[in-house]
Amino acid sequence: MTTEKQFMKPIDNTSIVQQVIDRITFAIINKELVPGEKLPSEMDLAKNLGIGRNSVREAFKILIYFGILEVKRPDGTFVSKGFSEKMVDPLLYGIMLERANSINYVKEFRLSLDTIVFDMVIKKAGKKDLDTLRSRFNVLKSAVALKDINKINYADNRFHEVFYDAVRNPLISKTANFLYKLEFNARQDIIENLIIFNRLDELLSARKAILQALSDRDSTNVKEILTNNYLYDINFENKQI
Repeated sequence: MTTEKQFMKPIDNTSIVQQVIDRITFAIINKELVPGEKLPSEMDLAKNLGIGRNSVREAFKILIYFGILEVKRPDGTFVSKGFSEKMVDPLLYGIMLERANSINYVKEFRLSLDTIVFDMVIKKAGKKDLDTLRSRFNVLKSAVALKDINKINYADNRFHEVFYDAVRNPLISKTANFLYKLEFNARQDIIENLIIFNRLDELLSARKAILQALSDRDSTNVKEILTNNYLYDINFENKQI
């Protein structure tokens, strides 16, 4: 006798689209649906749930947008097999809406996450990772010498990409890279002021400290290194507007 899956049972009429989303989500969590598995067609699922096809279609669209499901034409709709950057979009929207505190949320989250990342990179980074990090640091030095804001920010982002990717964990590395990109405008302002006040050496010193600690496999002063790396608390006296 075939056991009916929980997510295929009829549902009531309140918040139908959300209930379909919840059913599919819980089915994935409970392994009723597994990565790569094909879902029933919109028509078949609507019939089993006792609801209109449009509600199923809307739920599918939302889950596809967030990377939970994927469409493979002409085969149908499937559970995604891996982590997608789309999955962090709700976090982005939440931070954007919390304008007053968003940068503080990012700073706190980054320090917590980066502390974990630092320890993981020390354990996992190989010679190739460290060589690439040194190469990216040299590119950053060249950009600093040119005093070009956009080139410095781009090179700095590339430096940190190696740091995060060395974790060998796509969920952590993509989330960390996402947070770093979220700070783009704030970092542009900091770099501009470092140029104005002739203090770009502080940026290089902060990045060099990361490179040195990773090369030495030393996590002794990790929080101090990371806090200095963010450059948030630099005091620019007589700031030019």
